[in-house]
Amino acid sequence: MVTLAAVASVGLSACTIPSALSAAQNTYGASPYLQVHFTATLTSTDPALASYSTALQHLTFELNKQSLAGLPIKSSLNQVNQDIVVLHGTTRVATIMENKSNLYLNLNFSALTQVPGMGSSAATLSTLNLLLGQRWIELPFSVVAQYAHSLAGLTLSRSTIANGENQLLNAVATIMAKGSAKPVTGGFVESGSTAKLVSSLATVLKALGLQSLSAAKTTGTYSVSVAMSGSTATGATVNLVVPTAKYGNETFRLSATFAHQTLAVTTPSSPLVVTPALIKQFGSSAGSILGGALG
Repeated sequence: MVTLAAVASVGLSACTIPSALSAAQNTYGASPYLQVHFTATLTSTDPALASYSTALQHLTFELNKQSLAGLPIKSSLNQVNQDIVVLHGTTRVATIMENKSNLYLNLNFSALTQVPGMGSSAATLSTLNLLLGQRWIELPFSVVAQYAHSLAGLTLSRSTIANGENQLLNAVATIMAKGSAKPVTGGFVESGSTAKLVSSLATVLKALGLQSLSAAKTTGTYSVSVAMSGSTATGATVNLVVPTAKYGNETFRLSATFAHQTLAVTTPSSPLVVTPALIKQFGSSAGSILGGALG
């Protein structure tokens, strides 16, 4: 999503791409509201990826953002509610919501059993649905930070998370503006080496305490196309092509449209709050699931 957001930020001038940085995040963050509707596809002949490819064909995604301060999103550091809704047709199968770095999850395991390509058995998902299904679960920032420190050695704060998103967004936008973006009718296109993109992001990722991929081990190419309406980006498509020795090229594609409707993103009421004690109470198997999610 950072890439799609950066695409929207850069997409301010289809004729002079570098000058778009003077108003970075205009499409993405100039309004108190943002909605991104997107789909994803994975094309590969690798049998190990077949279930993922099938599932993605049947899912759509909605990203919604709202400034709690009523200001432009780009001026509302750590005061933005956002959620990602995963849909199978018109049925919600998952919602992930974030408020001030606290995470809220709502999973419909019964609906997940209806998604072709899902690897878990119906019996397993049915059991999980009895325990956790269709109820809001809160992962407080304090618990997330605790697990991030104990499992990955990361020291997190709310401000570093909020600033980190902006830094990544600006970094990708800058890389694109300095790249080979070309104006086309109704927008612009950009393409390049994935290794170069990874190398350019390494400094930012290191500053955030995150480990970057090795550019030397990264192969393939990326391409981005942006649809424009005047000076506003209305949609974008991102393609990643990775060559493999055994299965040829594997392609991952994201397609998105952007809107700024007045759509509230509200914090759930009366969620089940996850604590370290609750994780231990659930026992080793449930604890492993929740612990893995927190880490």
